[in-house]
Amino acid sequence: MSARLELRLVEREGRRALLSPGAGYFVATVDRGAPVAPGDLLGLLLVLGREHELRLPDGAGLCLAAPRAADARRSEVGYGDELFSLEPLDEGGHGAKSSAAERTAGDTGAGLVVAATQTGRYYDRPAPDRPPFVRVGDEVHAGQPIGLIEVMKTFNQLVYGGSGLPTRARVVAIRCSNETEVRRGQELLRVEPIV
Repeated sequence: MSARLELRLVEREGRRALLSPGAGYFVATVDRGAPVAPGDLLGLLLVLGREHELRLPDGAGLCLAAPRAADARRSEVGYGDELFSLEPLDEGGHGAKSSAAERTAGDTGAGLVVAATQTGRYYDRPAPDRPPFVRVGDEVHAGQPIGLIEVMKTFNQLVYGGSGLPTRARVVAIRCSNETEVRRGQELLRVEPIV
């Protein structure tokens, strides 16, 4: 079972940063440049074999996250070490300093959330040489496959649907990259009802 520790939001050298609330091993669950909102899961801090969820604090607002050691599986950190730098989002939903090439399709906070049903490695396509299950702008319906989560070499199919989600919807944002580690309840897609 995971517990929650509070990240510390500070201004450092003219930019905003999130600092580690303790010493341990840090594992990021968001990619560099991912749009995040207060309450979103950003990573885990493993302390003496126990997982602590690290979520974006309430005062941070909408921003783009740049995790430390984004290419590493896990990195050792101490109390007060910088785990993320943050770039505020402009009104269009993009970082004020980000270029068009750095923007990902569907970087928006609007819509209903489709979350991971379990912890594991997320795959957005049925095979490496196949197209993704869904793309931004696609229509989805209840029971439609939208991804896979691998847990201990077993692939579990994710299907669209569930409490609070419309029977038919359109994908407005994809919030998780292919072949990344996800936690149960982590946001994968945002959708809007088709009227």
